Amino acid sequence: IAMECSVIDERYMGLGTGEAAFEVFQSLKTACQQFQGDFTLLWHNSRLIEVEEQRLYERILRL
Repeated sequence: IAMECSVIDERYMGLGTGEAAFEVFQSLKTACQQFQGDFTLLWHNSRLIEVEEQRLYERILRL
């Protein structure tokens, strides 16, 4: 399970909503696929208020 705040928030990885954060989610999904696993994204609805967060969420869904 990949949770958005673990990657985005300063108190955890602190990557924000830019390319580095996207690459982390992409890498996690790729690792899941390599082992025939399911990639599960946990995205809190309260994190869909900011446009940047919406864009990142949409990019991840298109992976």
